[in-house]
Amino acid sequence: NWPEWVRQGWVDEVIVQVYRDTVDTLNHSLYSNPLADLSRDIPVGIGLYTGPFSQAKSISHIAEQVKAVKMAGFQGVAFFCWETTLWIFRGSPMSTIQETFRMLFP
Repeated sequence: NWPEWVRQGWVDEVIVQVYRDTVDTLNHSLYSNPLADLSRDIPVGIGLYTGPFSQAKSISHIAEQVKAVKMAGFQGVAFFCWETTLWIFRGSPMSTIQETFRMLFP
């Protein structure tokens, strides 16, 4: 019950898994309570799902989601799962992935 942990002062930062398939559904979750309310009290990062190994999300899809998180004013992102994070995004050359991450995280 992480919202209660925040209210009780038991944590000083949270990373909330907000695994959504589309940017629209991600935005809906980012701007809804209690997530938006709590981000005023402590740093809140957003966990994004990069997809299962056999159906990894493209780097452009991940970039859209990271931009949405930044636009919503959250403190950062974390990626799950290890099989598809960073350089293994399906259909994306290493150079594209590296350039995208340089742009997203200067």
